[in-house]
Amino acid sequence: MDFDYLNMGSGMGITYGPDDEPLDIPALAEVVCAESAVFAGKHPQTKILMETGRYVTGHAGLYVTKVVDKKTSRGKTFVLLKNTLNGFIRPSMARMAEFFAGDEEPKSNEPFFTSSDAFAFIPLSDSEEIEWVTLVGNLCTASDVIAEDVWMPVLEEGDLVVMTNAGAYAASITPMQFSSQEKPAEIFLPLF
Repeated sequence: MDFDYLNMGSGMGITYGPDDEPLDIPALAEVVCAESAVFAGKHPQTKILMETGRYVTGHAGLYVTKVVDKKTSRGKTFVLLKNTLNGFIRPSMARMAEFFAGDEEPKSNEPFFTSSDAFAFIPLSDSEEIEWVTLVGNLCTASDVIAEDVWMPVLEEGDLVVMTNAGAYAASITPMQFSSQEKPAEIFLPLF
């Protein structure tokens, strides 16, 4: 059977957590080039495609959200952020996967869950004091949690929290119409 094209994959991985090994591009190129040459000799009319996926965009995107409130309940401090589950769902999905996995590390299931440490939460605060908090969203659901029991500088209303690795699967899989909240802005900054 003749094909117009052959898609060799829908994306190359990136490092999410500190223990992830980076993709060995030279080794991948060597294997792909050698195998492609063999395939092209047998099927000269077939184009070979390979999608880069999150390899190009994953680290390039950041999600920035604002602290909208803060409360203490039963001795636990909650920092409420605008548009978490309904702005960038992947950190909330990571917490859900951990919850349902119990004591085990959940298996990766892209694009919804990569690993428990796939996102860094970078607070933009002038405070030099730190506190033990849980970062949650502003939705009326227990699923809107992005980080539970973490040390953060003392955050106040109006401070910002930046989430890393938001360049792939951020807007595309997030239910931004959930609860009729205001959709976050998407800003593209050219590098050149």
